[in-house]
Amino acid sequence: MTTRLAIVLPFISPAGGGVTEAVRMLTAALARTPGYEITVLSFASDTDVEAQQDWPEGVTYRQFKTFGPARYGFAPGMAWHMLTHRYDLVHIHGIWMFHVFAGYLAMLRGVPGIISPHGMLEPWILSRSRKLKAAVSKLYQRAALRRAFAIHVLTKKERGDLDAHLPGLRSEIVPNFVPPAPPPDAPAPWEAQVPQGAPVWLFLARIHEKKGWPALLTAWTQFCEEVPEAEAHLVFCGWIDGESDFETQIAAAPRALYAGPQYGEAKAASYARADVFLLPSMSEGLPMTVLEAAQSGALIAMSAECNLPDFFEGCAIETGTTPLDILNALHRLQAMPREEAEAMRKAARARAEEVYSEAAVLARFAEVYAKASQ
Repeated sequence: MTTRLAIVLPFISPAGGGVTEAVRMLTAALARTPGYEITVLSFASDTDVEAQQDWPEGVTYRQFKTFGPARYGFAPGMAWHMLTHRYDLVHIHGIWMFHVFAGYLAMLRGVPGIISPHGMLEPWILSRSRKLKAAVSKLYQRAALRRAFAIHVLTKKERGDLDAHLPGLRSEIVPNFVPPAPPPDAPAPWEAQVPQGAPVWLFLARIHEKKGWPALLTAWTQFCEEVPEAEAHLVFCGWIDGESDFETQIAAAPRALYAGPQYGEAKAASYARADVFLLPSMSEGLPMTVLEAAQSGALIAMSAECNLPDFFEGCAIETGTTPLDILNALHRLQAMPREEAEAMRKAARARAEEVYSEAAVLARFAEVYAKASQ
């Protein structure tokens, strides 16, 4: 029996950040699994044609024109599509945007729905744009969450955020995963900008304040003053999301550079060159970049807000989110004996492969989908 599955998300382009990447990899895994007829629905963007090359074949893609505020995306065509097409299951990824309403229309027609907030119910997120979120909740999102068969959460922490926002909903914990990555064929595009043999401490994420780059840069500048003999270089990779002074600040910082967005082979090469991966984020669902970096062999330094508590059991060090806490973490990284760092790298890679593997995660989704479709 074939399940007609609608996967609904805001963007298939890199504008969707980590949510898009997680959904892309899940879609690819499902496309390799017999029994699914998959349609991916998203808002249209100028980079969809290029972005779709990285998405799996054998899947139907439908993009819908949006109107109104850029960060909301009112798409009447998507709503009409969900009213006029029949699916067996709808899986909505991300919240606070119009695509949730489109998926809700399918659920009102009797289609079972799964909603994945992807960390968007964290207090830090809820504190932003309160009026818009209150309006979206009142108009349809709260009803959609209640109507869904289950809310897919990435971690126990996210289940707690869900319960605090809307108690009593059924939830299923399924983490993100990363597929095995082959070694890159070429060096990182920015490698010539770093002295040969110098350690690279990599920040690879959307360049937005919630990812913690301002606090990291403040701590890094202080670290360079306190440890002038340190050879490490701090490399920032990612697309800039409204941070107008970011490049100016990077240019003024010691031993730091901005290498722009990194995708595909370039991203794999960036991970491969990194000795340390840094993500002092203030809010995450479950960051794909941490798992990718761990799998590539980097030493992981991240905040507790990355929601990977099991990694702090010998697989990573905690950075905190304030400049002082991050500074202390940078000093710890600098002073860490080589043997300890290597043991931590190996432990992180093993954890990523064992707990966050494609096979394990896909099996869990198959269980959730089967229960929803009964």
